[in-house]
Amino acid sequence: LPTANISGDNGPLCAGDNAVFNLTGTAGAVVTYKVNSGSEQTITLTGGIATITINNVNEDQALTLVSVTNGTCSQNLNSTSAITVNPIPEIGSFN
Repeated sequence: LPTANISGDNGPLCAGDNAVFNLTGTAGAVVTYKVNSGSEQTITLTGGIATITINNVNEDQALTLVSVTNGTCSQNLNSTSAITVNPIPEIGSFN
């Protein structure tokens, strides 16, 4: 069966930074994933690796692997990597 694993590259981040998730597994396999429980998306593990970058984040990010397919072989996955996003501190006024 094909495999896929996930890890967050950053964390915690500041609002406005990019969240980066690294995937590894079976070369050429197609991984189906969701970001923050959104719609399913796919990415191919070219050479057994892939990077998913979410630009300009303003809230915590969670990437969940749903499945991995290579040819006619596939398996369901349920692994999640989360990255905390901290707000930019505000400067208060002085009296």
